[in-house]
Amino acid sequence: MNWIQRFLTAITTHKADASAHHAKTTLFTTLADRWTLAQAHRGADGKIMVFKGPAADPVEEDKPAGVAPPLLVPLFRTNPATGTASTPANINDDNTGTLTTGDLNQNWEVDLGRDFFIYQYRQFGNVNNTGDGRYKLEYYNGSWHDWITNIPVRTTADWSAWAAGPVVLCSKIRLTVTTQDAAGRNYIMELEVAYISVT
Repeated sequence: MNWIQRFLTAITTHKADASAHHAKTTLFTTLADRWTLAQAHRGADGKIMVFKGPAADPVEEDKPAGVAPPLLVPLFRTNPATGTASTPANINDDNTGTLTTGDLNQNWEVDLGRDFFIYQYRQFGNVNNTGDGRYKLEYYNGSWHDWITNIPVRTTADWSAWAAGPVVLCSKIRLTVTTQDAAGRNYIMELEVAYISVT
């Protein structure tokens, strides 16, 4: 085979390889394709499914250190709240019929047990509130930081809408009375904090 024949053969082979590679790389280029495949190959506990390339099947690897899941409401309820407010555990007991109250600077604190991402909150109010009481929500990630401030008490016995704050990583959450309601204290039945509003 002379050099011209070898050159033409190389070009033909390259075209065939390129065509086959293109077919593979377009197989899982859409998010839907990748999601479907990842769902079919979910990792075991402590594992994640990783795509090594657009043409590759996902492979199971150890979760990297520092990766935190989004907080869901059931996880927010895992550990009863503590704090200086009255019966603080009532605030995350999944029961809108159990009352807890707080005076100025009193608080409710929930230890999540590990790091989670949080994004939004809601509260279940009480008709005893007049409406001028205020709270602030803080998060802990080595030290306490304000997350959402100037939260009004709720004057109706129902859930507020979900209200969003900045996405933050934390291991504890604290609700504090910053303005005491004219009723004499701040009344609250339930608090939920989460990243995704799935109850």
